[in-house]
Amino acid sequence: MIRKFRGSAMVTMAMLAVLILYELGIQDGTAYYFTRSGSPVVNPDSVSTTEHHEKGQEPLEINLNTTSSPTSIAVPPTPSPSAPSELADGGPLLVPKPGTNNDSFAPDIYYMEPDESGWCEDLYGISYLRNLRDSKTSYCSSSSSSSKRSSSTMTCFGNNLCGGKAQADCEDHFCVVENLAVDMLALPNEPPNEDWNTPAKNETEKPFILDCELEEWGGDSGVTPVSEFRPYMFHTGPHETFRNFIKNVSHPTEEQLGAAHSLCSSSSEKAKPRGGQEQEWYILFKRDGTNAKGSHPWHGGMELFSLFLTLDVLRSRPDPMYSPRSMENAQVVLLDDFPGGDFESLWQVFAKKPVLRLDTLKKKLEAEGRTCLDNAVVPLPGASNPLWAGDWRPHACTRSVLLDTFVNRLLEHYGVKAARPAATEHKGVEDGEEPEPERPLTMTFLNRPRRRRLHDQDRLLDLVRERFPEVDVRLINLWDFPMPERIKVAAETDLLVGVHGSELTFNMFQPAGQSSVVEIQPKGFNHYGFRNVAGLRGQRYFKAHAKIDETVEVEGKDGETVVKEANWQTTLEVTIEDDVWMELIEAGVRSVMERGRTSRDVV
Repeated sequence: MIRKFRGSAMVTMAMLAVLILYELGIQDGTAYYFTRSGSPVVNPDSVSTTEHHEKGQEPLEINLNTTSSPTSIAVPPTPSPSAPSELADGGPLLVPKPGTNNDSFAPDIYYMEPDESGWCEDLYGISYLRNLRDSKTSYCSSSSSSSKRSSSTMTCFGNNLCGGKAQADCEDHFCVVENLAVDMLALPNEPPNEDWNTPAKNETEKPFILDCELEEWGGDSGVTPVSEFRPYMFHTGPHETFRNFIKNVSHPTEEQLGAAHSLCSSSSEKAKPRGGQEQEWYILFKRDGTNAKGSHPWHGGMELFSLFLTLDVLRSRPDPMYSPRSMENAQVVLLDDFPGGDFESLWQVFAKKPVLRLDTLKKKLEAEGRTCLDNAVVPLPGASNPLWAGDWRPHACTRSVLLDTFVNRLLEHYGVKAARPAATEHKGVEDGEEPEPERPLTMTFLNRPRRRRLHDQDRLLDLVRERFPEVDVRLINLWDFPMPERIKVAAETDLLVGVHGSELTFNMFQPAGQSSVVEIQPKGFNHYGFRNVAGLRGQRYFKAHAKIDETVEVEGKDGETVVKEANWQTTLEVTIEDDVWMELIEAGVRSVMERGRTSRDVV
């Protein structure tokens, strides 16, 4: 919520504070903001076309009509006197880049480009969305689209984040198909019993039909053909979706095109104007096998994050394809047979209708007498997510407006407020009120009851309580709580401690810029995913390695018990020496004693 500032001095101080933060990802609700201009919110009409196209780039605006995030920083707007401060449909306005706003009043040094304007910005900043948006390419051939027999159109978006590597190794794509025909005979009547994660045996098993001939991309065109889209783990991503679920992707015959055309061309099936009241959107998503129970925090979280990024690109201006009205008429269609799990309700954050499976999609279409999908989105898969890029090596990126926005969306969705709010949200002496009593520092140790348990962990935690009696030390198994409570636990944690595992994904929900993470990794194992997330959230990160079991008993093919050499994945326990444990925890505890509004003696 935007505050009313009293007095010109307070306004000046607040605006200077915002300027110095240099591209902090400000989220009004779930919008991506730049904050390096002298005027925090500017009407686009007040900025010239030349200024908007600095460096040959279109301005990127994301229109997300949601309420304010509990962790967003309030910025006082200075709209043009003759123009509204919001777009007509309630979306926020783009803040121009440095040097594009004539109202800038501070010396130029305050508007310098950040050091992270290269790889880090392309991967974790607004450039990630802009680059995808600017890659918009039609994949149906011009002859096909002009043919009376064609009803489908397909638009795809792609990026390349790997520099000199071959495109197939590092390009990520997603696509939107308008008028995607449905072969009702290929849709199951009941929840599928067979494994939908294996490739389709033949064309007849594919339930969707593309009614257009694809352009012969490739070669010198600079455009990657669908057949060369990057494959991902567990048969996920557009490559596998087109290969296993959509007919006629490659060189369809006239007979095949005619069959598809007949399904979408009747008067009742003709596509409505884009954005029309009855336009429906279907998001065809196939999850990966590691998320077989629908509850894996890292894999499931990355899939959800990638869906949000996909829809944000489609909502970006100047030519948005997906609107608030689209959200109300959209639903996710899961192409796998995994349980819904903890993330199923979150699929509806930006696709409001109930989540469907292939059998329930069939029942819906049969009841409506339809054999064609108005719009179908084949989104970015979880494995394409920026957070997964380079997780086996450390990077020096220190901020991500993409990650901040994702976190704020989930905090807002579950109504979780920051345990240690940002300074701009603080109500204290300046408001004539007594400051709230400071809560104790909280250390949360993540209990792993199955694999990679910390040996003798109860005794080790007692050592911490004895050394730091003022710290609230908690031993928590996150799986004992529903998703909202897990996020709330993390939001209330100053120091998160755990052995390497997916539970550490929740470090992204800890207070940004005011918390720390301690990770104990198995000996011989080095992973940097949680370290890199901590860096992007302004958290301090500490790690140490622990010994693993020498052997482990596993079940053989015939059900017999087999003894094998343990590795970081199979070890039942990890063991850390007392002195190493205490040094590690002391480093973490001391790191949060003087952060944010917390102020305690370190020694």
